[in-house]
Amino acid sequence: MHQHVKGLLLLLMLIPLSVNAQKAGSCYTATALIKTMYRVHVSPPALGAEQEMATISRALNQLDESRFIFLESDVEDLKNYAKGVLDTNENTACAFVDKASEYYLDRWLATDSMMRQLLTEPLTIDPAAEVQLEYSELEGFASSRTEKLQHLKHFTSLALIGEYCELYAEYDSASGTETTAFRDFEKELSQRYLDRLNCDEGEPYTEAEVKHKVTEALLSAIALEFDPHSEYFSPVEKERYQGSLSSETASFGILFGEDDNERINVLDIAPGGPAWKSGSIYEGDLLERITDEAGEEYDLACVDAEDLNAQLDVGEASVLVFHVRHSDGTRASIKLRKGDVDVSNNVIRGMVLSGERKIGYVALPSFYTNWDGFGGLGCANDLAREILNLKNEGIEGLILDLRYNGGGSMGEALQLAGIFINQGTLLIRTTKEGKPRLEKDPNRGTAYDAPLIVMVNGFSASASEIVAAVLQDYNRALIVGSRTYGKSTSQQFFPLLASNGKRFTDGSSGYVKVTQGTMHRITGVSHQGTGIEPDIALPAAYKGLFDREEDLYRALKVEPVNRKTYAYPLPPLPVAELSEKSNARTSSNAAFNDLTQLNKKLLKINDRETLPLNTDVVGSYYRDWSSVFEEISENLSQSESLYKVEQHANSEQLSQLDEFERETVVELKEETASDIYIQEAFNIMLDWIKFVKDQE
Repeated sequence: MHQHVKGLLLLLMLIPLSVNAQKAGSCYTATALIKTMYRVHVSPPALGAEQEMATISRALNQLDESRFIFLESDVEDLKNYAKGVLDTNENTACAFVDKASEYYLDRWLATDSMMRQLLTEPLTIDPAAEVQLEYSELEGFASSRTEKLQHLKHFTSLALIGEYCELYAEYDSASGTETTAFRDFEKELSQRYLDRLNCDEGEPYTEAEVKHKVTEALLSAIALEFDPHSEYFSPVEKERYQGSLSSETASFGILFGEDDNERINVLDIAPGGPAWKSGSIYEGDLLERITDEAGEEYDLACVDAEDLNAQLDVGEASVLVFHVRHSDGTRASIKLRKGDVDVSNNVIRGMVLSGERKIGYVALPSFYTNWDGFGGLGCANDLAREILNLKNEGIEGLILDLRYNGGGSMGEALQLAGIFINQGTLLIRTTKEGKPRLEKDPNRGTAYDAPLIVMVNGFSASASEIVAAVLQDYNRALIVGSRTYGKSTSQQFFPLLASNGKRFTDGSSGYVKVTQGTMHRITGVSHQGTGIEPDIALPAAYKGLFDREEDLYRALKVEPVNRKTYAYPLPPLPVAELSEKSNARTSSNAAFNDLTQLNKKLLKINDRETLPLNTDVVGSYYRDWSSVFEEISENLSQSESLYKVEQHANSEQLSQLDEFERETVVELKEETASDIYIQEAFNIMLDWIKFVKDQE
């Protein structure tokens, strides 16, 4: 809910300005997409009348999430085109695209005119009006032009009040919206909105552009009927999705894309690049603004992701500050210096936590590999090299941090797990055809056999969960943190099938990233939807605020499999003893105790279906939200640390050659030293080492 409310502050970004001038694919692509999905999807569902109506509903919702475009009568008419939209023989996709495009173009022109008129006059704000924040299915569309105008007026008013109250936290809400300060702000914001509307010099959509947009929405909705991770990609989108960030020219090491609301977000991060080395930017982060060293703000009003990537590549600025919002709602401002994407050194940065004992610490943001186009041998090889550096420092244990790691290459995940496993089956993979296949440790022997802790949280997904599951099943590591995301499926790109459904095309009509496999633990059980339960649970921040796999539309259900495996688990770890000690510490730790109560406050604030056009309520909402988030952020760090964070010798030598690198390392050291979760993992490791020594 909160992310949607924040989106209101970028209201006019939800009214599209233009689409990429790429060739719009034929609406008959829908038939090829469905045939392809049935051919390769691991568990294709039966598609009937219910799924056809759901497809139309989700396509229209994607086209008009905030109900600015279509009228209720348009939607009622478009429902008639649901029958046959998923039929591969007599597909009605073309008829739907034609009719929806006709309505969209006509209504968009009317909406554009209304918005321009609204923004040229002071708003008359009705404090008693309630604005609905989210809509389900096909509800909430205006019944007339007059009702739509009122709807736009209310949304624009809420966006204005919301941004004003958020920017001016000390605002005296009792003074209302008729003050000089508020009206001056309204003029400024309205001008910004008008500037955005005029980005394309007022040129309306062409018919071809609208058809392309509607077709893309429909294809996206069709893929979603199979499962939440299957997606249609046009050739251009696929190239961008898998595109590499150059290692030959200086860059910030970030590739930007756009989310469903056309907001710019972080699509990819180049291992070894400046963003990766900062350790503070993650895939999926929303970009809020960019400033230079002097604080001057870049104008992003008329820039899409493709333009921004080009500007950053050729721009003269060598140092910029990227202001982002993470997936957990927290914000960060990260200063980056343009540099080479270096995959040969320091991609993974290990640290030594020097306290009562020396413990190695490595954070891995994603599972990268050479098929991403970044070169190098992948994260497993890089981690093995970094472990050697840490072992040379005399570490007695290792903490591998997979929090916020959303996955990546499954091959790298298996290679990485094999670093700590001598030999045996790592997981069981199932596909649409054939019996379950065993995935074995690709390399016999281990690179590290001392105590190992793997840190996870609710944002650890896919490949991260595979590593956690393998090491847990083999009793090779203690899994510490909170329940993981719960994704145990794998996806692969396929070009669409030809119209006869007998052969794959060259991809000119598009691709589908389709779920073609599921993974099971060596026990035969899948963690799909359930996630990995940690051996030692720590109180979770932001619990219940963000979707998990089990919450997603059409999330797959994966049944256990019966397959003989060849696994050689180590003796059980002292989980009960170490968990008891950890629980005693966290239960008496004020920071951890406060997290639970603060999380309840956040859930209560977030649980709103409407907001009134009332500065008291909206101002209070933003102040309360910001206050609780600030408290949580403060609780997640402690000024006193149990250890000193140091670089290993090789890393120290590299940073001495680069002043900017030294600054980055200083910040990373401070964050690592103050993180209460890393501190507790350090304590658990001390207990574990002591337990082992006592048993000798």
